[in-house]
Amino acid sequence: MLEQETSLNLNLNDSLYLSAEIMIGILTVCGNSLVLLTVYSSQNLHSTSNMFLCNLAAADICVGMFVAPSAMLTHYGIPSNYYGCVFLNCIVITFCDASILMLLVIAADRFIAIRLPFEYQRVVSMNRVQTVNITVWVVSIILGIFPMIGWRHPPKEIQFCSFKDVTKLEYMVYIQFFGVVLTSFTAMLVSNVYIFTVVRKHIQQIESIRDVLGLQPDQNFQRSYIRDLKTAKSLALMLVVFSHCWLPIGILNTALLYCDGCSFSPSMILMATSLSHANSFVNPLLYSTSNSSIRHAMWKLLFSDKDLETKQSSLEFISRMQTLHHNSARIKSSHSLVQTTCTASLATERDSESKGYAEYNLGEVSTTIF
Repeated sequence: MLEQETSLNLNLNDSLYLSAEIMIGILTVCGNSLVLLTVYSSQNLHSTSNMFLCNLAAADICVGMFVAPSAMLTHYGIPSNYYGCVFLNCIVITFCDASILMLLVIAADRFIAIRLPFEYQRVVSMNRVQTVNITVWVVSIILGIFPMIGWRHPPKEIQFCSFKDVTKLEYMVYIQFFGVVLTSFTAMLVSNVYIFTVVRKHIQQIESIRDVLGLQPDQNFQRSYIRDLKTAKSLALMLVVFSHCWLPIGILNTALLYCDGCSFSPSMILMATSLSHANSFVNPLLYSTSNSSIRHAMWKLLFSDKDLETKQSSLEFISRMQTLHHNSARIKSSHSLVQTTCTASLATERDSESKGYAEYNLGEVSTTIF
């Protein structure tokens, strides 16, 4: 009776895992393909930042097309050849690393956009973007083929392909978890905390401007506050999603490496594995659709009705006019604040005045990259 219940649980776990991987693979390929098609079909979207997003989408498409099927094959013990099993696992690692490293690159790109707003176009040129994208793939391939080179268990006759039987936990923990996942997570955390700090200063400076000028909150101020708040929330959401997708499998591998007596249920391992693959499905939702230009172009691509296009164009024109009016109001307010500050502290703190105005301009940039 106990054996029958155990067999039933295993079959249920296998079915759920198979269904999850198939669904993740299909949604990942469809979602990221839509991102690539949207950027390709819109000339005004061919920017350096969007090229990073396209490379991320390409990596995630590979995850959906190759990683999910490869993980399912190895779960069922296919192939039974030792080197074939190692090679299939290397494919999984390579494309996952490419996706994670592209998230690291995007975090660095946003940090540069906030830290060096006036030098961004010079620093992040299209040639450098292409070089970085190629470098990400080269590094991912090098990291992924480590087990083929020698960082694996000794060759042996196998009848069932199992990830843990051919790949060493030291490699998965030290290289993949510590070297790739935690490094990327830390960089994303630092970058997003910095951007969050700039956004917070931006909100405080706008409030200070209104207090100095004795103005009451208007629609432009409320819209700016809401946009800055959405930026901060999106940053927090990106970190939460990445940590929930990649940290569980890394923590489980680390526990298995350092704790000799530790063991986890197959369902927990399968769930953590599926979560790591699901990150590639969530990426286009977080990084691409959060960009208003890509979102509008994607909407027009999906719904190409003439009436809808006319309505969308009208909405875009109204949005641009509102943004222009809003930016004009900000510039006038910032000039008033600078003039007031200069009059009050010209003899005492000239350096601090200049720094404050620079920080305000940096805050202005943070509201335009999302």
